[in-house]
Amino acid sequence: MGRLANKNILITGGNSGIGLAAAQEFDREGSRVAICGLNEGSLQAAKETLGPGSLAVHADVSNLTDLDTMFATIKREFGHLDGVFVNAGYSVFLPFEEMTEQKFDRVIAVNFKGFTSRFKKLCRYSGRLLCNHQCVRRRVEGMADNLDRLDL
Repeated sequence: MGRLANKNILITGGNSGIGLAAAQEFDREGSRVAICGLNEGSLQAAKETLGPGSLAVHADVSNLTDLDTMFATIKREFGHLDGVFVNAGYSVFLPFEEMTEQKFDRVIAVNFKGFTSRFKKLCRYSGRLLCNHQCVRRRVEGMADNLDRLDL
């Protein structure tokens, strides 16, 4: 058994990149893993790389209704969460003059509002919160920097 056996972990943006790598590591350490993201194809492909009992949920972290639905699904399937790895993010790579207000608003909705405004909602469902946002990482008291220091 791994160091995180019998722990239920949610990774937002767990369908690719750092989020998927984190989900796979939590899975290797024995956690039951739920991932969320927007791309149904990559969600299902990512789920296939995780162990039995893993969960992939289509959810937009900037949408309160999606978050409520996601947490209801996780509660039904897992019963509870032991931790949340906040990783979902959104980027637009364009020359500054091509950035539209709509695209800028989406970046703000996911990366700032999706993180800060939804922080309370995430905390209600889990006693532990891990962040992958470097800009706030050092400011959240008690945050684990790596799995060796993670106390779940």
